[in-house]
Amino acid sequence: MKGEGGLQAKARSAAVDSAAHALKPIGFAKAGDLFLRKQGQVTQLIEVQWSRWNDAQSISFTFNGGLYVPGVTSVLRNRPEPTSPGLTDCCLSARIGMITESSLDLWWSVTEGDSDEDYEQPRKEVRLALKEAMVPFLESFTEPRAFARFLEQPTGASAAHLDPRAQGLRLAYAGALWSAMGEVAECNRCLELAAKASKATPLEDVLTVFRDRLR
Repeated sequence: MKGEGGLQAKARSAAVDSAAHALKPIGFAKAGDLFLRKQGQVTQLIEVQWSRWNDAQSISFTFNGGLYVPGVTSVLRNRPEPTSPGLTDCCLSARIGMITESSLDLWWSVTEGDSDEDYEQPRKEVRLALKEAMVPFLESFTEPRAFARFLEQPTGASAAHLDPRAQGLRLAYAGALWSAMGEVAECNRCLELAAKASKATPLEDVLTVFRDRLR
């Protein structure tokens, strides 16, 4: 958001400053619109997403969260580990509304002409949603072994809105997690399941190469 002033500044206050208020006291570091916290081998990420339809009269935003573990997505893509991981480097991610009780997309808006009370409302809601939904979700995956087991599970209702949604890709990520932990048998088991789940799909060739790379 270039040339910030007026509405843009108020939108950043509602989004980024409110997130910082909720996240910095519990160990998240801020880098632009991104917040990161490392817990063991897992790095938790929370990022502001601005709507592509924002204009001079109204600015909307939401939050995405993800979990990054070295040696997972980078191995699949056959590229170096990122020095500063982002959401695209995560092996599991979610939009904040999708992990609330409603499982509905959730956006906040700041509009030209809003009163001070109107501006305060999204600030309060952002802090509450991050504390009650996003942070607990991310904290569910601090231990790689439990994380791998979760990725192995069928994509049921509780995980239907989490990315990646393709079961084969989740199984491949689980295999990479087991590989990083030195669990060769578990890794091979997940890779075989990933190959079966991806049979006759665009992922089939990708996962075949990935399996050969990990072995």
